[in-house]
Amino acid sequence: MSRTLPFKLNAVEGVGEGQEAWVKLTNGPTYQQIVIESNIPPAEMEKVSIDMGGVHNEGVIVEALGTELVTKDKYKGNYTPSSAPFFYLIELGQLDGKTDAGQMFSGLVTLPSDNIRLLFDQADTLTPTTPYIKVEAWASESQPYRRYIPSLRPQTIIVNSTGEQSYLNLPTKGGLKYRRLWLKGGGLKVVEVKKDGARKYYGRKESVEYMQRVLGLVPQDTWFVVDFCERGFVFSDLFDPRHINSLELNFDAGTAENVRCLVEGVKDLGKDNYQS
Repeated sequence: MSRTLPFKLNAVEGVGEGQEAWVKLTNGPTYQQIVIESNIPPAEMEKVSIDMGGVHNEGVIVEALGTELVTKDKYKGNYTPSSAPFFYLIELGQLDGKTDAGQMFSGLVTLPSDNIRLLFDQADTLTPTTPYIKVEAWASESQPYRRYIPSLRPQTIIVNSTGEQSYLNLPTKGGLKYRRLWLKGGGLKVVEVKKDGARKYYGRKESVEYMQRVLGLVPQDTWFVVDFCERGFVFSDLFDPRHINSLELNFDAGTAENVRCLVEGVKDLGKDNYQS
C-alpha cells in the first residue's frame, strides 16, 4: 500500500449563516479521507457535499447531512466530540479494509483537468458567533488514471403505511456498486434485497445489530445499516446491483414515515473507460 499522509487544504471561503462555504481540492493526490474541523454543530451543518467538475464532470459524488457524517463515525466506533470543536469525517478510501487493494482502490484519484469542490451548506442561524471551518486531508500519491469514484448519495423512500413494503428505485447505473445502505426512519424491523428474484441480503434488526457488535461496530438508534462489507473486505464484498429484470429493497415498516436512504459505494468505470 502506498504511504498515506495528512496535509492541509486551502482556507474555506464563505463561512457564515445561511451561506454555502467551499474549498477546492488540490489536484494530484489520491484522497483517502477528508477531516473537517468546525465550531458549527452537526445539526447546523445542513449539508456537506463534494462536486466533481472539470473535463470529467460527474456532478455531486458525495452528499450527506452533518448529523449523518457523525452517525457514520459512531457506527465505526470513532471518537465524536459532543462540544466544539466538532469533527466530520468523509471516507473516500477505506483505510480500515483488510486488503491493500480494498484500502486504496476506492480513494478519490484527482487528475490535472479536475475542478473538485468541497461544499458546506450552513443553517440560517448558527450557534457560534464566529464560525469557522478547517479542512485537512489524508492522501496518497498521485495516479495516472481514475477507474473508481467513491459515492455517497441520499434518496427518499415514500412509506405511507406500516407492514411489508417494496422499493424498486435503488440506483443501478454508471457502474455503481454498494458498500452500505443507511436506512433511517420507518421503524424498520426486517430488510431484504433481491436481484432478479434471488435473495442477496436478509436481515432482522436484532440479529443484524448483534452481529455488528460482534464485529466491533456500533449500531445506531433509528438506523438500519445494510452493510455488505462489514467483515472488512471493502472491495471484494461490494454488491453489484446490475440486474436483468428487477432489483427490490423489501422491508417491514413499523411506522408510516418516509425512509431516508444513503447509498454508499463506489462507481466502477470499467477497465476500458477509465479517466485520465
